[in-house]
Amino acid sequence: MIDRLCLGTWQFALKHLSREEMRSVIAHALRLGISWFDTAEVYGDGEQESVLGEFPEARVITKIPAMVKPEAYGLPLKKYYTEEYIRSMCELSLSRLKRPVDILLLHNWTDDWNSCDELFLWIQELKRECLCSEIGISLPNAYQGAPPPFPFEWIMAPLNLHSDWIKQNCSNLQPESKIMVRSLFDRGRQIPPEIEERRKYLKRASFADKIVIGMTRREVIEENIKLFLQLGEL
Repeated sequence: MIDRLCLGTWQFALKHLSREEMRSVIAHALRLGISWFDTAEVYGDGEQESVLGEFPEARVITKIPAMVKPEAYGLPLKKYYTEEYIRSMCELSLSRLKRPVDILLLHNWTDDWNSCDELFLWIQELKRECLCSEIGISLPNAYQGAPPPFPFEWIMAPLNLHSDWIKQNCSNLQPESKIMVRSLFDRGRQIPPEIEERRKYLKRASFADKIVIGMTRREVIEENIKLFLQLGEL
């Protein structure tokens, strides 16, 4: 089983995959040993979660979006998140997945929320009620704020030529926090054609506990697994 490499599903909707095509990609990844899948309540209006719900063996990372997309300065908090809203979005994800979430993240964290203790307590309560196994946050592209002060179990962040905050600040996170990186190739806009260059991107992310890569084709899944094995990263 491959634990560090996660299959990102954001591109499923971008490339207009049918439900059958999504099933085929997920099933192939599972057969090859990938067990983790990254999605969000808003990806494909929840269709990705629904398809992942058909695979009980798949371990799911999903994200709760804010009620409106956060701006540079995110207060007042109630404009973006309330306790009732967070719970309702979690329950919606559970209804699609037909099981508790493995890792539940709040989407597009802003620096302002580093002072909002209640936000951490609200999502922590979902874990206490066994609606999810672990909790965390997802940092937006080009995040430049302070390290979150709360003991989140996971911090997801982009890592590419435009965003390397997580690499610079990984030693400043709370001791409980594990790191998950995404967007190594800037959402597919910077994929080097040369294998050796892609290997360098993956090696740069070797400090992370999990690495999320969007994959929509079987050959891409196989190629990424091969690259990870060559680097001894899995």
